[in-house]
Amino acid sequence: MGNSSSQTSKILSEESWNVSKLPELKKSLGFRTAHLYSSFPKSIPEEKVFSNLDLRNFSCPDGNKLSEFLEEILTHLQGEFVKENWSDNAFPSTLESISLLDGELNTVDLTDEELNTIRQQFKLPQKVKVTKKVKDENDEEKEIEEENELDVEQVYEGYSIYQFGEDGLGMPLEMKKVGIESCFVGSMDDKLVVMAPSEEPVLSRCIRFNWQVVQVGKDSLRLILNDARGVVFENGKELEEVSENYFENLDKAYQSFENNNSREMSLYGNRYLTWVNQVRENGELQALAGGEIDGEMISLAEFVDKMKL
Repeated sequence: MGNSSSQTSKILSEESWNVSKLPELKKSLGFRTAHLYSSFPKSIPEEKVFSNLDLRNFSCPDGNKLSEFLEEILTHLQGEFVKENWSDNAFPSTLESISLLDGELNTVDLTDEELNTIRQQFKLPQKVKVTKKVKDENDEEKEIEEENELDVEQVYEGYSIYQFGEDGLGMPLEMKKVGIESCFVGSMDDKLVVMAPSEEPVLSRCIRFNWQVVQVGKDSLRLILNDARGVVFENGKELEEVSENYFENLDKAYQSFENNNSREMSLYGNRYLTWVNQVRENGELQALAGGEIDGEMISLAEFVDKMKL
């Protein structure tokens, strides 16, 4: 989180900074939270599907769409599971207004700790009563009831990328080209980043889902949705969003300052200033769009004006 102490306000209100202030700025600046939607899924089928995802990460005009999608995925998985080489066709290629773009599923070996986490998620081992037919001493068939213990037999991991229709699910793309007047500088993972919280992210109808499929007992499956995110999918492949490290040369200038190497510090400082001039000339750049500000931030224009090299 951004530090809200008076020390934070003091450094951000200073008239100018030099590279020696960089670590303090990183500790003082806030960050941007994930973008959340007001129209989002109501629920997921929790008995057989587990996920810690915030459902507000999805845009979903019909609150039942995600739950219905997960039910269909699980039903298809269960139907394929009884077939040979079932994991090759684990995910349905088409559903109503939904198309499979890419996916795979493979067997994995998990640690005892990871398996115990899964057991906790689905309240396993689980005792169930089953009816079996046996023959008595007179060779007559009768039914008896037994109690079996269901536990994790095997775990599979994989992903699928689906494209949804206009009235289906959507998720935001992280990056968006925006005007510099919308940009703020914050700090995430000890890095300075450019954010545009006031800009609505681009909504992608292509979503990558990262799954774990858990075999429970001999013939039952559970589904874990570990992650989901909007993606760009073109020419048969997923295109990774590139988050530029705009302040890389500023970081290197600070490291040169620490090493008492004025020559290198000047070199990296000039490279940073070249980027500043390019941004001013272009008037726009890629930034993390949407979300909310947590802590204090400073506009990009003010940041580059106050950072003196």
